[in-house]
Amino acid sequence: MQAPREPWHNLHCRIEGPAAYDVLINFAQRWRKSTKWKEFSLLKKKVSNWNDDAMIQIERISWILSPALSVTKDGTYRYSQEDDPKLYVSGEEHPENWDLQIFRSIDSGSLIGFPTAQNLVCSKSLVIDKRADHLMPMELAMKITSKIRANERFAVYIIIPMLWQVIYHNTVLFTWLFIQQGQTMQMMYQVIAKEIKSMKLKAHPLDYLNFYCIGKITGPGAQVSGDAAKLISSPCLAYNTPEDLECVKRVNQIAEDNWKRYTFDEFKELQGHLLKYPVEVDADGNVNPLPGHENFPDVSGRVLGAHFPTIPEILTT
Repeated sequence: MQAPREPWHNLHCRIEGPAAYDVLINFAQRWRKSTKWKEFSLLKKKVSNWNDDAMIQIERISWILSPALSVTKDGTYRYSQEDDPKLYVSGEEHPENWDLQIFRSIDSGSLIGFPTAQNLVCSKSLVIDKRADHLMPMELAMKITSKIRANERFAVYIIIPMLWQVIYHNTVLFTWLFIQQGQTMQMMYQVIAKEIKSMKLKAHPLDYLNFYCIGKITGPGAQVSGDAAKLISSPCLAYNTPEDLECVKRVNQIAEDNWKRYTFDEFKELQGHLLKYPVEVDADGNVNPLPGHENFPDVSGRVLGAHFPTIPEILTT
């Protein structure tokens, strides 16, 4: 089955900096896991070329400049200093980079607009990753907190494509992906909740940040980013300022009603395609699945995923 998204980069790209070592560490973990028993069986058979599939330790090759790495408990390596010059091949302004795509961060382009947004952010996201090692979730949360401190209204509407209908087959990888996504949502809400309390406001994190999904399977080639503003603006037609709290609550009311209709046993027509993402948020920013909707509809996958001891904590998604 084809995935609903094509890779953003596939040819003529390279990975530079700390992200390259993230990929290396992830590859090393997967390699060791997949070849563990194979190497054992080859040793038992006393095959002379058993080490043909052994992974090369690049830190032992003198002509490859490698940063200082430390060995973790699981036997893999981590770079100890992110500002180590050996991590970087060239600077961002280097002329050689002008005609070559440098895949430093898929979110770097989006971050240009977030700090300058005055009232509103409408965004789509394929997945929201754990710990905000990339910048988009934290940048959005910090933008909201800056507006709270300035006593100004600000609203962020995020649409997450309904990927569970396409890719969730109870696989360990995607189960782990959804728990990462839930933890990042919670991180964002907790940052906002902390700022609300520090300013002693009678407000809720949902007054500023909300996640939605679309009430249909997103087919291959669909442009969710192009539709995001339309999906949000439809319930906001009666409001000149979609960042207003009244408008946010109206959008949420429609999205919640659509979710109930979407998950109802009998068919009920939706008021558009915008659905509430099936999580609830308390005043402290804690995220839990909607009561009675712990699993995604039509599949057995859990909304907030599940922990698996076999999946490394630093898994690169």
